[in-house]
Amino acid sequence: CNGLAADAIAQAGDGPTAVEFTDAMREKLDEVRITTGENISFASGTAFKGDSFGSYVHHDGKLGVLVQFEGDVPEDVRTGISQHVAAHVPTPLAVDEHGLPADVVEAKRAEATKEAMDMGKPENIAKNIAEGKMRKFLEDNTLVGQKYVRSEKESVGAILPAGTKILHFVRMRVGADDAEA
Repeated sequence: CNGLAADAIAQAGDGPTAVEFTDAMREKLDEVRITTGENISFASGTAFKGDSFGSYVHHDGKLGVLVQFEGDVPEDVRTGISQHVAAHVPTPLAVDEHGLPADVVEAKRAEATKEAMDMGKPENIAKNIAEGKMRKFLEDNTLVGQKYVRSEKESVGAILPAGTKILHFVRMRVGADDAEA
């Protein structure tokens, strides 16, 4: 499958890039089908460009994660964060709050404010309650905000060495139509 990977990598832009299934890739996949006797297909893919990655493939071979980092991140931390993405429920929606769609954040903020107002709280207290609910939403749904699965005392963001950051991640499962995050 190295030819498939090379074709996918050639499509990579600055950030994660959806891979378009080309005729050349189709021919290479047909060769793999003939060689292995398996009826495999290509549903979707994401290509990254860069040089600092962590990855994890679950023991059943059906779930894989790729995380791109900026800076010098030790191998055990890269692997641990990749395993976190695979294991954590809920799966993170984005690396941080800036990666979340604005409409999702605004809808959650409006919902939290309405809930607080419906409790009959004064507006200034309702605003504080809503902000607390938003902090919890971001903690639960952003990768850097989530409690690290190997140590619930720290967030994923807290285990990153100083001067480093997570740029992107993708979580894919065999049989799923698209990347899960």
